[in-house]
Amino acid sequence: MRRTRWGVAGVGAAVAGLALAGTAATAAPPATEEYRGTELYCSLGEESETTLSLGAWFSPEGDLLDSWGDVQFDETYAYGYGADGFLDDDGDWEITVDFVTGEFGDVEVGSLTVAGTLTPFGEVQAIDEKWRDGNVLVKVSGTAQQLLGSGVVTAATGDLAFLLDKPLDCGGTDVDVTYWYTQPAARIFRGSAAGAYCELDEDSVLMLDVFGDEAYAAYGDGIDWDTGEAAFIAEGVLAIDGQSISGELPVVVPPPADEPEYVMVDLTIGDLIDSGTDKYHSPQSGYHVRYEVYALTGTLVLPDASVVEVDCQYTTFDYWERYTPNAGQKPGGKPPVNDLPENALILPDGASSSVNTRGAAEMPETACTVEYEGELFEIPFGRTIWYEVTGTGGEVLLTTEGTAFDTVMGVYTADLTQVACVDDAAETGLQASATVPTTEGETYLVQVGGFDGAFGDLVTSRP
Repeated sequence: MRRTRWGVAGVGAAVAGLALAGTAATAAPPATEEYRGTELYCSLGEESETTLSLGAWFSPEGDLLDSWGDVQFDETYAYGYGADGFLDDDGDWEITVDFVTGEFGDVEVGSLTVAGTLTPFGEVQAIDEKWRDGNVLVKVSGTAQQLLGSGVVTAATGDLAFLLDKPLDCGGTDVDVTYWYTQPAARIFRGSAAGAYCELDEDSVLMLDVFGDEAYAAYGDGIDWDTGEAAFIAEGVLAIDGQSISGELPVVVPPPADEPEYVMVDLTIGDLIDSGTDKYHSPQSGYHVRYEVYALTGTLVLPDASVVEVDCQYTTFDYWERYTPNAGQKPGGKPPVNDLPENALILPDGASSSVNTRGAAEMPETACTVEYEGELFEIPFGRTIWYEVTGTGGEVLLTTEGTAFDTVMGVYTADLTQVACVDDAAETGLQASATVPTTEGETYLVQVGGFDGAFGDLVTSRP
């Protein structure tokens, strides 16, 4: 299963998105959750030049809850999610998965319908385990029954039509387990991560993600940044010995015709270049990250004996994260007076206003969208309030600096045509800030709220 995304660095994934918004601050009693159902997974035989994997999750009643898939053929990688399916009492099943590709998943590839049978294999296994997830104690108990089976592609459309009637190796598990876990007042996580994202030239990338004394590595060349696909891919696991990272990466694209081909990797972690800390704290959450950046040099020897020089950076992270899921006020209460655009409060030049948004509507009255590479994306926010600003004929600065949670700001004309949409800002961090060109005498409406529905005392200023 390949999910390489050349446009996104894999380094430090464990420390991404640590500033979480929450809602109470007392420990809750331990909770339990039950998971009952059947997991299904299928794949083509290893001798096939096409890589295909499918999975599904069925309820105890046989209803399809979720399904997914990955397929790699020629130089195309596509992924899919389920459209329909069932599992009956005799173990007969069927799923349909629609596949797409492209950086934004907007290019349709085709669909597959696969059917087969699952039968119990071996004895029922008892499950009794426990572990810690940060400062949360987790216990799981129950049973699992292994399943064996087979499948066949009964319908195939689009670029996947060549897979019609292909047999699949399938298996699965019947699961009936209960999770028990503690709910402390604050979640605490500690950990570390390391890796590198090296742009070797305009269409060539080397990525490393470190796990203990090994590193998952992927090298791509001839990358099409619009689709995320690469003409040449080698990926695998490298060994780390002190400051040395080395090993062989099997070539997977294009598939070798006869004997396996490899990219030989020989890298050295060099001197410390930079170090520092990044931190954020609020009543709901906080994080503290220390990073160190080192020189990373070496070579990649390709199957044709050509050599690619590597000269980039290797970064390590040590992080601490706190998340208080019950901090702050609970939603509800009296709606703010400026909860709707028709009740917008006038915000004069030099004024500042603070309004508690706990009672504001959960969803915004109109969307706040940003453009990225020609596509429009809606920023998730809610519990919004409204202000009215009169244009000066010049630029007007609007900011939510001083608010204790992550904010989003949308600026619109009187008929709610969007003029600006801002999430984070370089000057104020998680608090939205926008400088908007205006027409003298024209009315502008400003919608401000919490990212992903965060709420509290929201400060809006026109300094």
